[in-house]
Amino acid sequence: MAKDFFNRKEGKQNVISETADYDPKNFDNDLEACGITDQEGFAKRHEELFSNLIVDSDQENPVATLAKKLEESFSMRELAFLMSKDILQEAYQQTINNLNNN
Repeated sequence: MAKDFFNRKEGKQNVISETADYDPKNFDNDLEACGITDQEGFAKRHEELFSNLIVDSDQENPVATLAKKLEESFSMRELAFLMSKDILQEAYQQTINNLNNN
């Protein structure tokens, strides 16, 4: 267990595969381009998280609940990958909507 530097609490440390360098020239596989080498493990953890995610929004803050689960499930590199995909998909969709509205 890793200790939180400021609060000195024991925390769960993720055991997630190492990453390779980024490869910005790789247009064939986004995971590989982001250096995520354990694609099968990543896919399995992604599926487990989202197929088993239940949030009681009357009792829990949904953002805090999801953020905690994401932090427990993915490495920093994998979180950066997920955020990048989401941001780019949203920007792409916004561009399509703007073009359709003009």
